[in-house]
Amino acid sequence: MPAMILFKYNNYLTVAVIDRRLHKKESTKDVLEKVTLIKDINISKPHRAHIEILHDLSFVELQDKHRFTNFVELHNAWRKTLDTSELNKKFFRELANWYFWSLKNVEFPEDAERNKDVRDAISVIRMITRLIFIWFVKEKGLVPDELFNYAKLKSMLNFTDKNQSTYYKAILQNLFFATLNTEMNKDKTGSRKFRGKNKGDGRDQHYMIHNVFRYEDYLISPQETLKKYFENIPFLNGGLFECLDKIIASNGKEKVIRIDGFSDHPKNALKVPDYLFFSSEQSVDLNEIYGTKNKTYKVRGLIDILDSYKFTVDENTPIEEEIALDPELLGKVFENLLASYNPETQTTARKQTGSFYTPREIVNYMVDESIIAYLLTKLPPAGEGEGEGLGCHSRTLSCHSREGGNPENPINAVTPPPSVPPLKIRGGRGSYDSLLRHLVAYNDDPHKFTTAEVDVLIAAINTLKALDPACGSGAFPMGMLHKLVYVLGKLDPDNSKWREIQRQKAISETEAAYKIGDKEEREKRLLDISEVFENNASDYGRKLYLIENCIFGVDIQPIAVQIAKLRFFVSLIVDQRIDPKKANLGVRPLPNLETKFVAANTLIGIEKPKVLKLSMNVAEIDRKEAELKRVRERHFTARTQQTKNKWRDEDKRLRLEISELLKSDGWDNEVARKLAEWNPYDQNASADFFDSEWMFGVTDGFDVVIGNPPYIGFHGIDKQFKQQLQQIYVSADGKFDLYLPFIERSCSLMAVKGFFVFICPTAFTKRDHGERLRQFLRNNVCIKELVDFEHDQMFEGATNYTGIFSFIKNRPDNCTFIYRTGFNDCGVQIDQSKLTDKSWVFSSSIDAALVLKLEDTSKKLSEVAKISEGAVTGLNDLYLLSREFIKANLFELKYFVPCTRGREIDKYYILNSKELLFYPYIKSNNKTVSVDEQELLVNSPQYYKHLKNNIDKIQSRPYFLKSNKKWYELWNQRDLDNFNREKIITPELSERNRFALADANVFYGDTVCGIVINDNYMHRIEYKFLLAVLNSKLIEWYYKKTTVPKAGGFFIYKVMFLKNVPIKVFSIVSQQKIITLVDKILAAKKKDPNADTLTIEKQIDEMVYALYGLTPEEIAIVEGKR
Repeated sequence: MPAMILFKYNNYLTVAVIDRRLHKKESTKDVLEKVTLIKDINISKPHRAHIEILHDLSFVELQDKHRFTNFVELHNAWRKTLDTSELNKKFFRELANWYFWSLKNVEFPEDAERNKDVRDAISVIRMITRLIFIWFVKEKGLVPDELFNYAKLKSMLNFTDKNQSTYYKAILQNLFFATLNTEMNKDKTGSRKFRGKNKGDGRDQHYMIHNVFRYEDYLISPQETLKKYFENIPFLNGGLFECLDKIIASNGKEKVIRIDGFSDHPKNALKVPDYLFFSSEQSVDLNEIYGTKNKTYKVRGLIDILDSYKFTVDENTPIEEEIALDPELLGKVFENLLASYNPETQTTARKQTGSFYTPREIVNYMVDESIIAYLLTKLPPAGEGEGEGLGCHSRTLSCHSREGGNPENPINAVTPPPSVPPLKIRGGRGSYDSLLRHLVAYNDDPHKFTTAEVDVLIAAINTLKALDPACGSGAFPMGMLHKLVYVLGKLDPDNSKWREIQRQKAISETEAAYKIGDKEEREKRLLDISEVFENNASDYGRKLYLIENCIFGVDIQPIAVQIAKLRFFVSLIVDQRIDPKKANLGVRPLPNLETKFVAANTLIGIEKPKVLKLSMNVAEIDRKEAELKRVRERHFTARTQQTKNKWRDEDKRLRLEISELLKSDGWDNEVARKLAEWNPYDQNASADFFDSEWMFGVTDGFDVVIGNPPYIGFHGIDKQFKQQLQQIYVSADGKFDLYLPFIERSCSLMAVKGFFVFICPTAFTKRDHGERLRQFLRNNVCIKELVDFEHDQMFEGATNYTGIFSFIKNRPDNCTFIYRTGFNDCGVQIDQSKLTDKSWVFSSSIDAALVLKLEDTSKKLSEVAKISEGAVTGLNDLYLLSREFIKANLFELKYFVPCTRGREIDKYYILNSKELLFYPYIKSNNKTVSVDEQELLVNSPQYYKHLKNNIDKIQSRPYFLKSNKKWYELWNQRDLDNFNREKIITPELSERNRFALADANVFYGDTVCGIVINDNYMHRIEYKFLLAVLNSKLIEWYYKKTTVPKAGGFFIYKVMFLKNVPIKVFSIVSQQKIITLVDKILAAKKKDPNADTLTIEKQIDEMVYALYGLTPEEIAIVEGKR
């Protein structure tokens, strides 16, 4: 049974709601599913958010809202009230409204981005994420509340900024750039101070020096404010709050680039008004942005919003959730704000980038599978008879039930491991698989490995290289970090082994310097390691060295990379021990992650020379690359701006020197220039290429590639970029989606036996555009698993059918993999060698054999008939009109035709068309051409006038401007012959086969597909026979086995799939019995569209089975009886 437990300690309370259920196999035991917490409620001074939650949990409030009558219903009421997803959605809604409101009221410097909409959007997102990070730091007590308390601020600020931006400038910018990025005065006297002032108009000594305070005139008592509220905030470093304003060289001269606008110059145009931070709730008009009408939207100040929610620095896990906003929020905020409306493209920004935030449960599952697959390669090889290497799937084919893990203490994970049998033989892959699943599962049980095996596992974790090639806001790298920390905590609770590995690594890397008498570097590094482990929580040392050595991310968007780094910074701050007696309050400044997470185009590599010149340069290049690696390692831990600048200058020098050496070694000058100019420390730039060796120092490939690639369709990819990809990737074939080359590219980035796992659309397994990728995968990798979510949508706002696809980069010999429809499906084992380049059928071998039989003994529908999609207007509200609207506006009917829509088609029946389609086309010289504009004016003056009145709307169709079409034409009129002949039509989206017979001159729109029998088959196959076959149970079974479903369990009935339907052509005499039955159905449906014709349809099904030569066993498969 579920339970609620109340904990009281000192002046605090914690409420825990524990979800439990009976063990399915052992009724005497319970399974812990999840613990939901309301933590650290201050009894004497409760947080506003805690008061609201407790009010909602009160018995009277719950009874009034949920009307429960028993304990089970009460527990369900608790669960609904404590749903963190609802809390997050509420916060997102408030923040999104504020974001759109703010965009109408802010001004940022235009140096970095001339497009105001883009510039302001990025700048506001950057500001929000910086502020939310500070809010998490404030939870640790490191930033005083007074800086966010308007009543206190009124006695601190004089609010005299001409742009009404006193708070943002005098408090937040000084906090960002001059406080968190500067050492404390108690550690370095005079480091935190106001900039100097010149008596004249010239520049003072602090011009473009950003670690000194500005806006002194906006503070009532500047020195007192600095001392009282800013001096005791620790220095955090990490590049997190480096001001992005900079000086660059341009045409031999210095040029100032303002991005943040941290300047108290009178001409500073920066505007972020005070009312955006502090203001009571008010109504604003956001209807245009949200695409709504006459709706009222509420907004209030950003600080007021943040102050009304409870934040926690601990990230939730799949089995433990605190009712508060956790650091994962940073990622969700980013993805949420990327979904903002873009007035230029009339789409969302998220659709442009194809980014969607991956749910925590999915991340956890994929991370677990990655770690298990990687660690299996490091343990001893399989025992005799258990299969060698990673050529085949090692897991026993079984349901991933929630009863996994240790049977004595069942605990929930996304797909828990099977119960661990008594371990008798070490070295078996199967047993190691089970032990590793137990290791990564969230439970309190000790691991089951020997001391020697533990040493192997910890050493393996230390050398792991994991990459997310489209990291977005860092969901997968962060998931990888948390799970590796958890695993290390189980394997090495006191950190003794992990610490010794770091010590030995430092000794090894300083050996050369040590031998020539330079002992300082080694001593410094060993002292640093001791400080990391001794002065912080145990997880801090685990996290720091995992981040430094194991986890990497790439994203094309610089702002995404910044937010990913922010999340890692929050994670490190969590485990810092605060000690006011120590330097910097005992807080270790954050590392610099510029060479761990980079902004770059993952899909474009660098072209290396096929043949290198034999020269002395090779040794020199290797030496300088090793030196560059050491420079970046030193920059990782650099604390002061001066030290960071020193190593950045060294980085630049070495890049230039290596570039020159590469040129003389046969490298293309342009490629060498790109390498030299790539500056990892420019937070506002994104490289147009990615090279793992140059950017990360990874030479042998990554052990794990994990992620959620962009979901951008063929038409959404830039034309030039599309052509570039087609030259590089075999998978960039036909109308490919962007995630296909991401899969291929990931394979090239992997080490041998490396593990790949993506959550991505599964369409590539069935659709034409995936054929070349299917061929590539069959021949180059060993597929491990496909978890197909079918009609379950994993991403809010996405309509793609997704799945988790994984493989091992290894020769595909004797490979089998598991196909599952969701986490709880037992799945079927698929022999990879049985896959072809055609659509992949993920069923039992019997199902696959039947599909193959149907295909091998039949013609394709595309051989028998022409299949065409309907007319596409591009503007249905102008070209596809109701009869009533046409009549009311006195539009002429000359060029209007009845148009059937998908919703009007059912099996064997078509409803009367409710709409008319404007179709100004005729047949001329065997081509479908539009009528002349003058003819349109003469024959339809009223409708012509209506079109003219909407010409701006018509010409807003961007694809039209690049075509030779006349301004009033449809986007795609199709061939007139498609409509002028008898045909079979079907809705393009349906949960079942719904084919109907349509007369000549029946037009159909963009939600319908039509089938016209080819002339050479007109005397060999009857329309009514073909209609019966297409509506048969056999063809519906085949169609659902070989096509990709869409949201809600619907299937796509378009040319790409319909063309492959197997059609058997029999003599006209053989068709007659079925035709007779079809006539009966058509007559019944004409009399009553709801007539029950199932009995006749069953007769047709039986005849179709016989005509296709199905055995009784095969019929049972089709009818779901096997």
